[in-house]
Order: sequence, then structure tokens, then C-alpha cells
Amino acid sequence: MPESLKTRMILPLVTAAALVLIVCGGQQQAVAPASPTSSPPTSTPAPTQPVTPFPPSPTPIPPTPTATAVPPSPTSTPLPPTPTATTVPAPPAQATDTLLEEKTFAFLEHLTAEFSPRESATDEELAAAHFLRNKMEDLGYDVYIQDFEVTKPFAEVSFARAPDADSDGIETLPIWGSIEGTGTGTLADAGKAFEEDIPNGGLDGKVALIERGTITFQEKVTRVAEAGAVAAIIFNNGEGNFRGALRSQSNIPAVSLTRADGLDMLALMDEAGISAEVSVGTRPFPSRNVISEKPGGSESRGTVVVGAHYDTTPDTQGANDNGSGLSVVITMAELTADTEYPFTLKFVLFGAEEIGLFGSRYYVDALTEQDIEDTIAMLNFDVPGSGERLDFVGSRELTDYATDIAADIGAKAANAGLPEGVGSDHTPFHEAGIPVIFILADDLSRINSPRDDIEWINPTLMGWASDIGIQLLDRLAEN
Repeated sequence: MPESLKTRMILPLVTAAALVLIVCGGQQQAVAPASPTSSPPTSTPAPTQPVTPFPPSPTPIPPTPTATAVPPSPTSTPLPPTPTATTVPAPPAQATDTLLEEKTFAFLEHLTAEFSPRESATDEELAAAHFLRNKMEDLGYDVYIQDFEVTKPFAEVSFARAPDADSDGIETLPIWGSIEGTGTGTLADAGKAFEEDIPNGGLDGKVALIERGTITFQEKVTRVAEAGAVAAIIFNNGEGNFRGALRSQSNIPAVSLTRADGLDMLALMDEAGISAEVSVGTRPFPSRNVISEKPGGSESRGTVVVGAHYDTTPDTQGANDNGSGLSVVITMAELTADTEYPFTLKFVLFGAEEIGLFGSRYYVDALTEQDIEDTIAMLNFDVPGSGERLDFVGSRELTDYATDIAADIGAKAANAGLPEGVGSDHTPFHEAGIPVIFILADDLSRINSPRDDIEWINPTLMGWASDIGIQLLDRLAEN
């Protein structure tokens, strides 16, 4: 453990110990650090360093970017035991790791409680960006926002010729694989779209209202389209809305609704004829990167980028993906705020990663050739919070450094390849020839799902990742 990191971490512990002695009359009492519920967890020039092969794309990207992208899920693994509190300060390495765990987990608790979900290119993502900008400014960094636009699918349903019909407030989502376009016609009840549910006269020129369940979305949409429907609306058979997907592109626009909205539409059909207009398309939405910078010393010799994305897929806390990585980066920024490095240090918090690496691609595309040449390394932290082991992927020199550091601090870690089809914001940097390291953990089983919540987070992993990240900066400063 280098002296610089020991110094950064021991002072708060010594101060805390002194306060305990004063308040408790000289007798220290064990106080357990906060921890989560411990349920079972679950083309461009090549870089000069040998690299572990990367997949061509990040969080799985469909042909048209959408916010639903679920990579293959490995088997979940149990959490290691939560570290036991002691009545006196532990040896420096153990004390450092414990404090890092507490810092990262405390930030993650606040983030998930106040800023979840953070769906890509939405007002919720914008609110998180403002919070992060203020946080980094409070730490003393020069902060600016890098705005960009992304193209996302949208879906809309509107009604006409029914006095009681009101489309305001209806939560509509596109079915992935739906053709872009608009279909307008009288609303018709198509049951669950079994053959016997199709009216004898067919569905020519009508918008089919379909209940979810039993058969696939592909079968439902194909059957009503073959019966002449101009659009399909599928309402849920459970709580909330859902994001369905077709195996192949449909011939008619297809969208999803909540069960409550679907039943309301059925009730309106009983009272009077109602015409519906269903639209599916794409349009630009704003997103942004939050960039914090600290210039190097008088002999600065380039730039090191430390990055993590802060957006999520819909309907999730995004505790692991990527609240955990974001918490690590914020903790690193806090503990290195007063450290002078022989390079410019940039903390880049990327927007719109989940729908196609838009933030990191925009950042790299905006670099000049000289900027790229001057970028010494990019350290990316994504999903390092669930499981029992950290994995390192990237340029050989950086992954070897990380492996050595992990051994020094007693962290479980390995140089590892990625699950097929999974990548992250390091990818555009790697493609530009910049040395990279991607630090993640070994349990991805809940990412991009409503189950990705703080219950499954292992604070020990985030503490290790923070420690390794800070020591990587120290190694880069020495070379």
C-alpha cells in the first residue's frame, strides 16, 4: 500500500478514534459500519500495448438503439461476509479498505434513494447530471457539461371521436422490432390474439387491442396484421408497463400499455366507438456528459481519464449498473482532490451508455488527434458492485498493474475476458488506440432489470475497486 494512499485514508480514522475517546470517556465501543441486506448476491489504430480482445459493442445494442438491452446473465454468487468492526483502528491496509467501503456504499445509498431510475436521455438522467456536477464542484474540480443528442424510439397513442376518451397520461412504450409509422383506425378487441379471438369479419383498417399472455408478441402482432389491422396495442397482464420484443420486424406499428390503461380502453369501447392513432418512431433526445478536470503540475505530460456512466435502463435502481461504478469514481475523485499528478486528471461521467455508448463515443469523437495522442490511459468502472471477485479487461500493462495491486491489498481479482456481447465506455477509447482498463465484478445476473437494487451490492468489491483505481493513478504518475 503506497504511503500516499495510507496518508489519504489514515487521517480521518485517527480523527474519528480521538473523537470516540473524548465522547466515551476513554472507552471505545465497537460500531458496525452500515451494510446492505446480505441476501445471496448474486477502424482505428490499435493500442501500443497488447490488449485483451473486446467485443464490438457495449451493453448489448440492438440495430436501432433502445433502452432495453439485457446481456447474458451468469450464475449469481454469494456475498462474502461483511467486515467485522473493531474497537481500535485496524492496520493501514484494512483500515483503508473499510473506509473506502463505507464511503462508496454511503454515496450509492443516496444515489439510489434520490436518483433512480436514471433512464438514458430523460429528465431523470438530467437531474442526476445536475447532482453530479454540484458534487464535483464541491470537491474543487473545474466542471463543465458536454451536451449531445441521441436518437431513441418513441411511441404514442391518441384517441378521437369519443367524448370520454383522453390519451393524456397514458404510458406508452414501443415494442422492440416494431416498424416505424402511424396506424389510425377504429379500436377493436382482439382478446389475446388467438385464432378464435379474431372477429369473423377480420380487422381490416382497425387498431387491435390485445391482452398480453400465453403466446409470443410475434404471434400476436403477426396474427392481427394478417387479419388486416393497421396497428397493435398490447396491454399488460400484470402491474405496470413492459418492454416487449419481436423476433423480426413487424408490418404494423406495435406498442405496449399498462393493464389499467388497457382495461380503460376496453371500457370505452363498450360505451361508444373510438378511433385510435398509434405512432412508433425515433426522434432526438438530449443527453450530456459531466466532465471534471484538474490540471497536472508544472511538468504535466498528458491526460488520464477516469470514467463511469451514470444512466440506467428504465424501471430499475441501477445499483450495480452503474451506481456501483459511479460511486467508485466519486470516491476516487474525493480522495485525490488534493493530490497533484504529473498529468491532467479528468473524471468523465457518461450519459446515454445504456442505449449505445453515446456519451463516450461523443467524447472520443470530439478529441483531436493530439488529444488522443496525449491521453495516457482510460480507467473505466462499470458494474463493479455485485459478486465476489473483480475482473480486469484491457491493455496488458494496466491489467498487470491492477492484478499486482489487488494481490497487495488481498482483493479477489482476475484478468478475465468479457461475457459475449458485453462492453462499456472504454470501447471507444480502445478503438481510438488509447490504453484502457475496464474494472467490473463477476455477477452481472441482475443488470438492466428491476432486480438491480442495492440489496445485492457487495461493498467490499467497491472498496477494492476504489483502492485499485487510486493506486493505478499513483502507478501512472511514477512512470
